This record gives sequence, C-alpha cells and structure tokens, in this order.
Amino acid sequence: MTHVTRLKPNLMLGAGLAALMLAPGLACAQDANADQGKDSTVVVVTGIRAALRSAMNVKRDSDKVMDAITAEDIGKFPDKNLGESLQRVTGVQITRQDGEGRGVSIRGADPSLVRTEIDGATALSLTVGGTDRAVDFRDLPVEFVSRLEVVKSVTPDMTEGGLGGTVRVVMRKPFDSKKPFFAASAQGVYSSLAKTYDPKFSLIGSRQFFDGKLGVLASVNYEDRHLYNNKSLTTGWVRKVDLNKDGVLDWTPDIPRPDIERRETTRLAYNTIVQWRPNERMEFYVEGNYAQGHEVVDNMLLQLSASSGVVDVSKTTLAATPDAIGAYTVDHVELVSDATHAMQLQYRNIDGTLTRTQWDAAVGGKWNATDRLEIDARYAYSAGKVRNMEKDTQAGILAVPRAIIDYANSQLTPNMSFTDAAGHPLDVTTGALVDRLDATFTPVTDTASESDVKLDAEYHPDSPWLTAVKFGFEGHDTQTVQDFWSRVTTLTSAGSVKSSGKTLVYYTDQASVANIVD
Repeated sequence: MTHVTRLKPNLMLGAGLAALMLAPGLACAQDANADQGKDSTVVVVTGIRAALRSAMNVKRDSDKVMDAITAEDIGKFPDKNLGESLQRVTGVQITRQDGEGRGVSIRGADPSLVRTEIDGATALSLTVGGTDRAVDFRDLPVEFVSRLEVVKSVTPDMTEGGLGGTVRVVMRKPFDSKKPFFAASAQGVYSSLAKTYDPKFSLIGSRQFFDGKLGVLASVNYEDRHLYNNKSLTTGWVRKVDLNKDGVLDWTPDIPRPDIERRETTRLAYNTIVQWRPNERMEFYVEGNYAQGHEVVDNMLLQLSASSGVVDVSKTTLAATPDAIGAYTVDHVELVSDATHAMQLQYRNIDGTLTRTQWDAAVGGKWNATDRLEIDARYAYSAGKVRNMEKDTQAGILAVPRAIIDYANSQLTPNMSFTDAAGHPLDVTTGALVDRLDATFTPVTDTASESDVKLDAEYHPDSPWLTAVKFGFEGHDTQTVQDFWSRVTTLTSAGSVKSSGKTLVYYTDQASVANIVD
C-alpha cells in the first residue's frame, strides 16, 4: 500500500491569459441572386469556422506549448474512444490492443509519464499490476467531449506528474449552448468472425433554466464489442544451427503457435454536469463522470518450444535469399526430441474476466471579485479499480516426438503438424499424449484514489509593465492499494516436479490427465 500526500503552492508573474470559451458551430445561409425574381438560385453554405477558430484560439492564447482538437474535428473521424481521437494531434502516438486505441505517448515519452485530467480531475491508471500514470482510454467515449488539449510544456500552475506531457479532456457543458438540445446516436458493426452485431448507443441532452442561470447536462453511452482474432505466428527466432554449412548460423523458429483469441467487452459510461450562474460575476458547478469496461476473455493457443528440439537437417529447407549478415531463414523445418532435447507441446487456455471501473466528481466555482481580481476554486475526487480474474491453464506433452513446421505457403505463417514415435500423424484435437496439466489462478485487484483541492487567483494591476499576477495553492492526497494472490495446481504422470510455495503437485496416471483434457 502506498500513501502519498502532495502540497504545492505556486506563484507566477507574467502575461495574463484571455478567457477561452468553446463557441458553438457556425451556420449561415446565403440567398444568392435574391433580387432576381422567381428564377433566383438559393445557395446554402454550412461552415465549421467556429470550431476551427476555437481550437486555434486555445493554442494562440495559451502560455504553454499545446495542441487542441474540438468536438467538430473529432466527429470527422470514426474514432471509437479518446485514445484514437488523440492520435490526430501532432506529436501524439497511441498503442493498441485488439485493434483499439489504448495508451497515449506524447513526443515518444513513455505512457506512464503522461498525466491525464478530466475537467481538471486526475484520471487514474487502470493497468493490471501497475502503479503508474498510464491511462487506459478504451472506456472513455468521444461523445462526451467538447475539446481535447495536449500540453507539451510545463508551467508553475500545472499539476505535477506530467513529465511526458499532459492530456486535458474538456467535457461538454450546459452553458456551451443557450438553446436546449437532445441528441442520440446508434450504430452497429457486424463481425463475420464472431457472427454477431456489435451495438453502440449514445444519448446526450442539455437545457438551461431560470433565464439561463441554471444549466443541466446529462449523457450516457453503451457499447458491446466482440473482438475475435485467429492468428498463426512465430514468437521469436533463434540462430543455433548452420544448416547449409556455410559458416553462418541460420534462423529457426523459437515458439511457433496458432492463436484463437475471443474477447467480449461491454462498456457503460455516464456523465452529468450542473452549472449555476446567479449573476455575471459568479459561477458554480458540480459534475461527475463514470466509466466501466467489463471483458470476458477466452483465448486458446497451441504453442511449441521449437528451439529446444533437434533439427532434422535432411528434411529442412531454407529460403532462397539470406539476410544482411548472410544468415538464411528456414521455410520448412522438422524437429525431433531425443533424450537430452525434449520439445514441449502445450495446449493453453486463458479465460476469465477483467473489469475496469473509473469515476470522478468535482465541485467548484469562479468569482470575479472585482474587475481586476478573479478567484477560481475546485475540489475533486477520483477513483479507479481494475480486477483481473483470468485463469491460465496449460496441458503439455513433455516430449513430442516430431514437429513439422512449414512456412512455404501463401500466408508465410507456420503450418504445424506432429507425428508420434512410429511416424503416425498426431491428432492435436485430443489429449491422447498429454502427460501434464498446470492450472494457474492469479487474481489481482488494484485500487487507486486521489483527492485534490485547488485555489487560484489572478490579479490584473493597473500597470503598463505588469499584465497579471497569479498565485494559488494545490494539495493532493493519493492512495494506491494492490491485492495479489497466486496458486498453481499441477497434475502430472511424468517428471520429478515437487510441491513448493504456491505450487501444489499431484501425481496420477497419464490416462486420467488425458481424460481431463478431452
């Protein structure tokens, strides 16, 4: 358990910042040739100049090195989440998982060095087993966002921690538009591999009351995704044999494996903001954001420890051309196990659930005490929790007699087949030769929370050389807790493995192990 308390007063003298406001989209209509009677032509021009101007003004008026992208710009692309939208910003790179944008890097910095804020509140890491700042953007919908800002420099008024940069998520506000509005969207994507539709629904509504003094905005987003992948790949290559006797070691596969990945993700997000403006000098707000992603995982792999086997040179062929150092790569290789070199063939299943939950709430306000003094105060609380309940089960043939791996096919991927000691084809869809079964269960629960109080003031003196004086106070209280358990249960009919620590070993006959696998 880690408990960190940070207090940071700051004082900055310098040029004052102009107020930044997100302007609504601009639409105009032009009646060309209106004076020409009935034959006149009407030309309707719809512009997005206000959105472009808003993003430009954010960058121009800021005293930081930053870029911004508005909701209008975000809507031009079929981005599924905030991470994918952020990749449109210059200098931002993203990492993906199962084709979805997940982590964000600014100017090549590690994602753990990037700080993320949602309307000023800290967005916490949901990395399993991690205590860093890397935020998982997959569960944050783009529909809630008014503007994304990427700050690439540091100033004294910023919260510490963003060594690699800071991502600011600015949510839609009820005072952004004087007119009430309600918007809904629905979409569906058909997956030919999963043979099902993935629905996504989004609702957002806003309205002002009491002559514009009170504004309320609420939104909800739901998504269900089936991420299915069938892959055949080689995890690494090794050089240990000179197959053509030319004095250069050639490339043979390390771990070739077919992989069937099944991941169903359900996402639900809420957002509510209330703003109150009793007069022109005062404004208060209360807001809350919630997002959850629940994954059901079912992955199956067949993996071979090929580098531990002996290459049958007489039945192995090489590709036509070598690489830059003169090493050739096999396009067909056959490997065998002997008394000292045993290839292990593993049937592997990774299944279970993974749940990510994050939410934040904030209350604050602004007060223009005089024409020269502005005070801004905020209290925010953020929380995040990730719970990994995945199980990893491996059934192994400790010494598969012969493995045949062929890359000379149209897909250039490893086609794998196996034979028993007598040379008969081995049916890998049964557990006939499986002699060991390992079941690993390692549940992990990570929780994090942060309280943040901030008070800023800005004074504009009547001076020709001093534009503004800014001063403020900020305090953070951060806690991280990790609960970790692990247990490995092994059934085996061979070897000399013994129970120790977290591993329990039970000996049984091979037929019983094979029966469990089947």
